[in-house]
Amino acid sequence: MKQKDFKQKRSKAVLSKMIGLFLIGAGFCAGAHAQVTIGSDESPAKGALLDVKQQNSLTEGGTTSTKGILFPRVELSALKSLSPLVSSPSQADNLTHKGIVVYNISNNFKEGLYSWDGDEWVYAQNDTQAWGTTGNAGTNPATNYVGTSDDKALSIRTNNQERIQVGTDGTTYLKQARGTDGLSPTETVSQLVRHNATGELLSLVTGHNSKSFNYIRYEIECSPTYGYQDWIADFDTKINTSDFTVVVVGSSFQSQTPDYGLVITSSSSTYPNPRGSFAASTVRAFQNGNTWRLEADYIGATSADSKAGTWTIDCLVINNSVVKTVDITNGNYPGNPAKFKLTSNTGAATAAPAGLYD
Repeated sequence: MKQKDFKQKRSKAVLSKMIGLFLIGAGFCAGAHAQVTIGSDESPAKGALLDVKQQNSLTEGGTTSTKGILFPRVELSALKSLSPLVSSPSQADNLTHKGIVVYNISNNFKEGLYSWDGDEWVYAQNDTQAWGTTGNAGTNPATNYVGTSDDKALSIRTNNQERIQVGTDGTTYLKQARGTDGLSPTETVSQLVRHNATGELLSLVTGHNSKSFNYIRYEIECSPTYGYQDWIADFDTKINTSDFTVVVVGSSFQSQTPDYGLVITSSSSTYPNPRGSFAASTVRAFQNGNTWRLEADYIGATSADSKAGTWTIDCLVINNSVVKTVDITNGNYPGNPAKFKLTSNTGAATAAPAGLYD
């Protein structure tokens, strides 16, 4: 009986140890898959899967440690590659490693913490040199700039639509954008010019007109009073001379009676008044006061039907922002350096106008 009792007691002791070991193992496995605290045996914060701390804070949000986390230092090779973390990474590798954080120490790009977003490494630290949305103070234009430091173009957007792009070769592209007023893009976009001396970029506008060249056609009927059937002496276009330059680029004259044309007055009985078509003697734009005027005439001729004819005069009106007035100062006429006096039917200026070149 004693031997039997001893065996039973021994069996119970072994069973108890086995149950204890099982419970310890089960508890360990359960703990391995739950929230974990590293640095102390304190409970982790409720929402933390991993809580690194030495102690619980005495007050909410207080200090829990006097030590920090040392991230692995890695020499990243390229922003678009997981290497050297993963050799020849696949697309699946790129996705499964989203969120991994390392400290870059290579010279390929800026040193510091980077996180992988599934496509590239993103600089994870606050850059004190970044441009703020409310402006920056203490900047130096010699070293601080907005742009790219690699061989990539700079894109400026609004509403996620590219409006301006500066290429890597310095070429600037102004993208066409429709205005909110319902007008066509060409009516809402101004031309830009560069100031040669300062490099300043300016909107080309004169007299509320943003076009460099404007084409205007005038149809002017002459006055029959005093026999001026073909003569325009001084037609005021009301175009300001300080804003624009007017150049006549074409003209034609039409009498009221079809096919009558013009007649040259003659007092000779042998050669009566010839009639037909010939070139006008004078068609020009000139300045009078502060506006541009038009003049047109067939000197020594008049309409063959003795009625007032109609001139059609085509003008190019040029924005003075792109016009340079050059004074000629190398003439050879006594008392007037802008005039030239020829000694034969040929001649030459002493030099090109001095102000023609900047």
